[in-house]
Amino acid sequence: MTLSKIKFANKKAKREKLRQQKRDKARIEKGQTKIRNKRMRKMMIQGRKEHLAQRAREKNYIDELEAEL
Repeated sequence: MTLSKIKFANKKAKREKLRQQKRDKARIEKGQTKIRNKRMRKMMIQGRKEHLAQRAREKNYIDELEAEL
């Protein structure tokens, strides 16, 4: 193998290694984002359920007061 071919192969290997590192980092970030979004969705749903339950309790209380009158 000539020296130029060795240099070219080394350059190619270096580029491929950097590309693979970027892809690995992107894959990890994507996974973490999915986990974060899933947790946020779960929290939003839980908060909405609590909010609706609170509103239902308040409505029932008002209905009871109106019934007493």
